[in-house]
Amino acid sequence: MTAVVELPAVLSGYLDALVDALGDVEAVYVVGSAARGTYRHGPSDVDVVAVVPRPLVPAEKEELVLRVERLECPARGLELVVYAKGSRPPDFELNFNVGPRMERHVSFDPAEESWHWFVVDAAIAEEHAVPLVGPPWAVLFDPIPPERARAAVLAGLDEPDAAANAKRARRYLETGGWTEK
Repeated sequence: MTAVVELPAVLSGYLDALVDALGDVEAVYVVGSAARGTYRHGPSDVDVVAVVPRPLVPAEKEELVLRVERLECPARGLELVVYAKGSRPPDFELNFNVGPRMERHVSFDPAEESWHWFVVDAAIAEEHAVPLVGPPWAVLFDPIPPERARAAVLAGLDEPDAAANAKRARRYLETGGWTEK
């Protein structure tokens, strides 16, 4: 299901520029608070998932980071995850955080990251992803089975920074529904 929500006007020009900077894509989705209609300018970041037609070679990934980094993010920061068409979370091509009030992080290797965040984010995106380009989320991503989502939530509770997500995780475990952090 894709939620119908008006994206924050303050992000409009940035998201257009981001889509352009991403280049050849199958789809680009806004997820997280902006997709759920709970974005708050200042404390919120903007979460984006892009799908590229094929796996990227290292030089393409590095160039993509440089293009995106040149943009001035109006939010606290950008959390960008890029997947190759046909891949499943957490098997990303690029996980990139950047912004005026966010620590820069670049990863090209899913094995270096905690898998569960990508599975949880994909399970939430199934309900709330807003396509900027391309088809609805369900066309390019298989559903996250409830048992996989549950395992990801439980794994996240063991992380050192789990406190911010613990409330949402407990509600998911109790109700099977996603809520804000």
